[in-house]
Amino acid sequence: MKKIFFLSAFVTISLIIINNASARTYIFSVNTDKGESQTLSVDSFEAKLNGLSDAQIIDTRLPEEYAINHLINAININALQKDYEAQIEKLDKTKPVFTYAIGNGRSAELAKELIAKGFSQVYVLNGGIGGWIGNDKPIWTSSKDNFTLNDFKSIIASNKLVLLDLHTRYCPGCRKVQPVVDSVSKEYGAALKIVKVDVYDNPKIAGNFKVNAIPTLIVYNNGNIIWQHTGADTKKADVDAVLVSVK
Repeated sequence: MKKIFFLSAFVTISLIIINNASARTYIFSVNTDKGESQTLSVDSFEAKLNGLSDAQIIDTRLPEEYAINHLINAININALQKDYEAQIEKLDKTKPVFTYAIGNGRSAELAKELIAKGFSQVYVLNGGIGGWIGNDKPIWTSSKDNFTLNDFKSIIASNKLVLLDLHTRYCPGCRKVQPVVDSVSKEYGAALKIVKVDVYDNPKIAGNFKVNAIPTLIVYNNGNIIWQHTGADTKKADVDAVLVSVK
């Protein structure tokens, strides 16, 4: 285990890197004299959550997103809601809070606010619900998968090159990547099969790909993954370089 500490007069931020035979877990901590906030990996978040009986789980996304799917027993508190402050006041400061969004933005902001209000334990899901779904963790969902794993396997078997786009329509980063996907699709035509999977609408199949966040692009060549990238910083040149190498 390695610990890296950055010290100031009022705040301690630590990055703990835990190595084991199968994975590397990153835990980011922000400690103040009022409490502690930690950003946990999907597995660490789940383990911590399962180990507590008094957890308060907060989904910070829009109400319509929450209505599609959410972590089991989560409640929806979004900063745009008229009763936002009243909802925050209903939380118990002495009990742990687990919060998440699509990514880390809104949940991290809520964590800061809760720590400032005197909450003692706040945990943020790194990668958001996209990573939770992408790792096949349990959720409540109103969606019925209209695209199955067998459908995907059939596409992989019948196409030499496949680009899988894991996203959701609510994700700002995903929207940034879409022009790249569309441009690649137009340029390569029938030589490249594009498969777009909205993880909100298809959580079961999304869980098979073990991704820690969205957007994630994956390129398959003859059924094998040859390239994978997560994040809104994907450039067309990145995808081109991979596709050209297998032509």
